Amino acid sequence: MKQTKYWLVFFISLFMGAEASMLEFELDLSDENALPSAITKAVSAAYELNLEGIKALEKKEYDKALSLFDQALSKFPEYSDAINNRGVVYFRRGHISEAQSIWEGLAAKDPQYALASYNLGLIYLHERQLEPARRLMERALRADDKLVEAHARLGMINLELGSKQKGMESLKKAYRINPENHDAWNFLAHGLISIGDTSEAITILKKKLDKHEALTLLGKIEGVRRNYQKAADYLTRAVSKGADPSVMVDLATVLVDNGKDREALSVLSRYFSLKISHSADSWILAGIAAKNSGDLTSAQKYFENGAKYYPDDPIIRYNLGQIYFHSKNFEMAEKTWDGLDDSIQDPSLLYLRAMNARKLNQLDLAERLIKQALEMDSRAEFHDLLGVIFHYKKDDKSAVEQFRKALKINPELRSAQLNLALSSKKGEDLDAVIKDTQHKLASCQEKDSCLELSFQLSLIYYHQKSIDKAIQTLSAIKEEDRDERIFRHLALFYKEDHQLDKAIHALETASKKLYLEPHTEYELAELYLLAGYYTKAAEALNGLLPKWKQNPWRLHYQIGYSYLELNDLEKARKSFELSLKSKSNVAAQGLLAFVLNRQGNVKEARIMWEKNLKNDPSNPTIWINMGLSLEKDGNYSGALEHYKKAAMLKSDDKELQINIGNAYAGLEQYTDALNAYNQALSSGKRELAAYNIFLIARKKKDRQRAEQMAKLLQQEFAQSSCTKRVNGEMALWNGDTAKAISIFENLKDQDTDDWLLLASVYAAKANSEKTEAYLAKIPKEKHYEKTINSIQAQLAFRKGNYQQALTYLKSSTDTSFASKYNIALVAYNAGQYAEALNITEKLLINAKGKDRADCCRLAGNAAFALKKWDSARQWYMQLSGMETNSAIVQYNLAVAFYNLNDIENAWKHYTRARQIDPSIKNKDIESKYNSVNSKGRDSITVLDSTDIWYNMAVDLQNEGKDSAAEKIYLRIVAKEKYHSQAWNNLGALYGARGDIDNAEKAYFKAVEKKHDIPETYANLVNLYIELEEFVKARQWIIKGLGHNPGNEILTALREKLLEAEKAAKKKGQ
Repeated sequence: MKQTKYWLVFFISLFMGAEASMLEFELDLSDENALPSAITKAVSAAYELNLEGIKALEKKEYDKALSLFDQALSKFPEYSDAINNRGVVYFRRGHISEAQSIWEGLAAKDPQYALASYNLGLIYLHERQLEPARRLMERALRADDKLVEAHARLGMINLELGSKQKGMESLKKAYRINPENHDAWNFLAHGLISIGDTSEAITILKKKLDKHEALTLLGKIEGVRRNYQKAADYLTRAVSKGADPSVMVDLATVLVDNGKDREALSVLSRYFSLKISHSADSWILAGIAAKNSGDLTSAQKYFENGAKYYPDDPIIRYNLGQIYFHSKNFEMAEKTWDGLDDSIQDPSLLYLRAMNARKLNQLDLAERLIKQALEMDSRAEFHDLLGVIFHYKKDDKSAVEQFRKALKINPELRSAQLNLALSSKKGEDLDAVIKDTQHKLASCQEKDSCLELSFQLSLIYYHQKSIDKAIQTLSAIKEEDRDERIFRHLALFYKEDHQLDKAIHALETASKKLYLEPHTEYELAELYLLAGYYTKAAEALNGLLPKWKQNPWRLHYQIGYSYLELNDLEKARKSFELSLKSKSNVAAQGLLAFVLNRQGNVKEARIMWEKNLKNDPSNPTIWINMGLSLEKDGNYSGALEHYKKAAMLKSDDKELQINIGNAYAGLEQYTDALNAYNQALSSGKRELAAYNIFLIARKKKDRQRAEQMAKLLQQEFAQSSCTKRVNGEMALWNGDTAKAISIFENLKDQDTDDWLLLASVYAAKANSEKTEAYLAKIPKEKHYEKTINSIQAQLAFRKGNYQQALTYLKSSTDTSFASKYNIALVAYNAGQYAEALNITEKLLINAKGKDRADCCRLAGNAAFALKKWDSARQWYMQLSGMETNSAIVQYNLAVAFYNLNDIENAWKHYTRARQIDPSIKNKDIESKYNSVNSKGRDSITVLDSTDIWYNMAVDLQNEGKDSAAEKIYLRIVAKEKYHSQAWNNLGALYGARGDIDNAEKAYFKAVEKKHDIPETYANLVNLYIELEEFVKARQWIIKGLGHNPGNEILTALREKLLEAEKAAKKKGQ
């Protein structure tokens, strides 16, 4: 079970500036340079605003707090407290990198401001980088030696780094400065416990019995001392005083350790009644407590609930499968265990699964599984089971070979002895032997002779596969007459009949009446493991250690395995480390890495996995575990490499394509991700594959594919959480946010992704309270920062705080198209038109389809706002080619041409706009046109045939009807030889189909007479870059810039060209 830890878990307690003290200035009234009253008023106002900001921060009103701190800085820009507090806001929102940037700037600007160094130290502490954290705490203390929290944390850091004396000196100094400070007494108590001085720790903690932290720690101390009643009392009081509900799980752990399983279940029942997300550990502990109490029905229920909320937790799944196996529900056992070896590659699990497959008469599967187990550990029991499988497959020669291998490893293995004897008696007339033995037994008078005859008769029944009669024969012997041999065989027969509890009872009875041989004690321990009684198994194996000389590493391994299934990770780790004294123990290496990773020691786990891969490079599970670890860190390319190697080793395992698809999705290679997920549709993870395909289709706005997956899930997995999530996503897609919110808020197994989605939905509705409530549930881990920033930006944008939205977006490390476009959009709304135009023009170098249309529109709007009429004309012209029937686009083009004094083109686009929307009216354009054209004419003219043809062609091209579009473009250029836009679009058509020569000719024609179309020059440059004709690409950039000086698309293409040349050179090498 989960081990109660007594070492401090560092929590972040950020320091806010000016929480208690007023800004002070010493003014010399005779000094001409003394601060004037206006400045002192500004300082005072800044102080008040800062205090108001702190109040808002404590209420979690982050937008308001940030605004107040900004106002304080507008009054007094050098106000370090307000700068510091801005960092606190970002940190509490989960924007670690933004907070770090603020504090680093403050520390550089004001080295004597201790809080900046202190808060920076906390960030490094949060990331477990202890040396940098220590240096920053020391720097904070050089600036302010009375900073209690810095002394306290420096003490704990030094203790963890092994400097006990320095650590205790700092902790005691913090306590001397302020014994009432929470960190001072709390950390000192932890430090005293770590050096073994629990008495002094208790003295300090008993002065703080009104604090739930003190009560919690006292309870844990008493738990270590095995004063369970006191421990239970302290922890109960801690919960009543507002301790985190997880303390109830700690209390239940103490009770289970004390053998008070029913009391533990009572506590856990209260815990489960709380409307919170219950931990995986709590479900495991409840299942173990129920199992220890003999209530397998309740144990099954707890593990099933745990599996519902944590379907990928291997310890929950293992225990649940074991319950099914114990209750002879073999099909459910295999369904639960299937795929579990992706995370736990363990021979004991494979042995269990092989036994289970044999019960299901799936002999090929059983053979494959037990052979996998033997590759990892050549145990006598494994060879014995493989022999039995061969026997059932009528391959008695191979069976005998395996039974002999088993007996060579363990001559005392009675099942192998009997199975070998059974194979050698093939063909004998067992019925005749039975009749003869029964006759002798009926007339038997001497107790020893009768005992021997009963034993022989039970063996014959066993050979005849009449297990029930063998059991009846031995059960008929009076208990007081049974010797160790009878108890052992009775247990063996019960085990063969899958009556595991009766098998255990037989050997437990023997242990109470007789002094058992170590091998019999080991058989009892094995039965405990087989039946899932891991607490008893660990006790039995630990008791056997002093008597077991031949291979103690195996006992340590099985003890570690028992503790692992009890979720007691620290004891499991120690046992596996002892087991590793056998260098060939690959299984222990794998499970030790699993334990380290589950404990959060990812770096150590990876070292262990890498060592495992050197020793066992053909083990796919290790490749998978390494991949999962790398994926969690956002290293998708590294994860993909490991998953692919695992897939090569397990080429028939389509489920692995889920992992591969996830890595591709992380790299935004969605086509490859879809290909992987489609392969996984034919695996046991069909539901998850369909759900992931849906998510990508949703992201790519591929409604047809999304609806296909939604239909599949509805038909095959109607009640699953994935299907409910898909229904919620579809509701969002259809604009029914109320329905979507209802679905996601009523999910019983909400996870981080659900909270992020709900936060995003509420951000779009400008609901700060709900958005912040869901974001508060997100773990403060770096790989969530990008999404959180995006949601906060969306919230700020919806509330009209464009500058704040821009700050969030820029703090993100996201370099995707969507992120950059959002920055440009927010910059535009914030009135930063030049930045919006700059970003959008760079995006337009590679943007295609709808993305290109959106960028052209934004670039045109930004240029419009800047009154860069030529740039506006350029982008609206491109947009008009994609949205020919947009009155607004045509009208904006007309205005751009009007301001460029090109009245003919202004009139042309103005009349197009009015043809689409007659309500459009611009007297300036009409007056100017009429004044230029002496003949007054009606302001509505009919488009000429070339314009109509061009619009038709563009529409066809947008619909993907390239051949039809091409014919019309050719008609246009036949009528109007130098129609640049038609030639440009023809070039794009030819380029898309790979007709390079005609694409090149078309682009040449486009710029033959008209040179102010930089997009054509850009198309030519991109064409030559693709062909790796870099000299030509450079020539056309020069030509394009000659006709369009300063054009940002062509300027940016210089960088693209340089990158392409470098890549080509590298490829050539």
